[in-house]
Amino acid sequence: MRHGHGTQAYPDGSVYEGKWQCNARHGNGCMRYSTGDIYEGAWSDGTPCGNGVMGWVDRSGCFYRELYKGEWKAGCPDGSGVSTYMAMPKDCLLGSSSTPLVTPSQYAAPAEALLNVYVGAYRRGQRHGRGIFYYADGSCYEGGWAAGVKSGEGHFTSAVGEVREMNATSEQEAEAAEEAVAALTLEESPSSVVPSVSPHGLGNLLETEDDLQVTMHLLLLRYNTTLKTLFKDYSHRSAHVALPTTRSDWWQHRLPGRMTLTQCLCLLHDAHILGSRFSIGAALRAVAEVLRVEAETWKGARAATTLAATLTLVNEAEGTLNYRQFCEWLIRVAVTVNGGPTCTTVKAKVSALLDGSLSRASGASSRAVATTFLPNSLQHTEDVQHHLSSLKRCYAELQSVKDGGRYGVSLRSCLTAMKGTLAKCQISSACVLEKLAWLTDESESRYRTAPNAKTVAEEPSLAQEMVTSAMARNRQVQQLDKDAGTEQSFVEFVETVMTIVEVARHRGCTNVDALLVDLQRRLFAQ
Repeated sequence: MRHGHGTQAYPDGSVYEGKWQCNARHGNGCMRYSTGDIYEGAWSDGTPCGNGVMGWVDRSGCFYRELYKGEWKAGCPDGSGVSTYMAMPKDCLLGSSSTPLVTPSQYAAPAEALLNVYVGAYRRGQRHGRGIFYYADGSCYEGGWAAGVKSGEGHFTSAVGEVREMNATSEQEAEAAEEAVAALTLEESPSSVVPSVSPHGLGNLLETEDDLQVTMHLLLLRYNTTLKTLFKDYSHRSAHVALPTTRSDWWQHRLPGRMTLTQCLCLLHDAHILGSRFSIGAALRAVAEVLRVEAETWKGARAATTLAATLTLVNEAEGTLNYRQFCEWLIRVAVTVNGGPTCTTVKAKVSALLDGSLSRASGASSRAVATTFLPNSLQHTEDVQHHLSSLKRCYAELQSVKDGGRYGVSLRSCLTAMKGTLAKCQISSACVLEKLAWLTDESESRYRTAPNAKTVAEEPSLAQEMVTSAMARNRQVQQLDKDAGTEQSFVEFVETVMTIVEVARHRGCTNVDALLVDLQRRLFAQ
């Protein structure tokens, strides 16, 4: 009788390796079927039951045409799960391969693959309950399902962000509603189809929000091709994208028609926009504003619960944007980063951004955001991932107790909460601020005053030297005080913590785990 761990080869060529109990597959195991399909996960009495991953192989044997990861019962998907359906474009079709595919849990679809993804509930192998279906063209349906088809209340979002509420009693009704939304966006020529973005909060004495509605529509007509190219290029980019806080399998679980926030940061970094004047946190706050404005159109409890969860993901740089949200986000970025006498209107600011730095970003070789702005987190990535849950709780705790209820956590609040650990390691708050890479532009050293040619050439008097030194020190103190009020996103908060860890390590506190535990204990004590 088979019992314990073992391998069984079957006459049809299938092979099972894993746990057995009373002569039946029971426990964790991997079945490689003769067709090439693979299931890995939990078994009970000979059938998949529990959490598992299944991959169905394309006839070429080069990729999985379908992947399912989630809960199983009696050999069928049942419970919460994610299904990814893959196809390759005709110009990217792969020939047959004799090299076996990696297991489904390790597989990542090629960047050029066309993906459709369902995230939601299953019953007896069919979509049933609440779920979201992301289509390859960037559109999506979120709502009810029954026996594998759309049913009940839901809403469909087109590829350019047009939304329509649905209440279908049959698949035919649901498809008709989706086609109606698509038809709204195709009344004009396809090349002129642009998303509708909101000017909320961008109006001023010179430009009312009503005026801006027309202006922004014309801007999107003008730059639609540029924006779509940027969106496509960066949503397919995987190299130099992940942050130390990003889950390691993010590329495996990407969604079609969506750009991750880390890819958005990569775009700004390639365009030399990220820096001390426009930080990672500022970029994420612009995303949060887009989502807040959009949420004002939502109905019922969905507005409160969904928005809160989404904003938490945004703060952790874990969310995604569709094309409409991406366009509105870039407009808000342009309004924030561009100014001066030549850029007084939204039109001028957006044009300056898209005709300037962003026009060169798509062809730039990506540089890692983490290398430049989060070097200490990057150096201690394993420690960050190990303590990630605790760090999230610490950040949430600081958010809940600080005054103002703002989106992020100020550096001053963070350093005040950590003052016990800083004193223990003999580290000043100023030392931490000076070493935070995300507060410093790559091209500048903000806390050093380099003498100019005139100063070098002349021999200053002692009094002049004292005045110059005092002025430089005063500017430094003012800058440090200003920086202390900066709001941190979660990823910047983690970098602040890991910068303290790195400074402490150089001062003899070499036990990183103990230091992090002490930091977390003091944060929770606030």
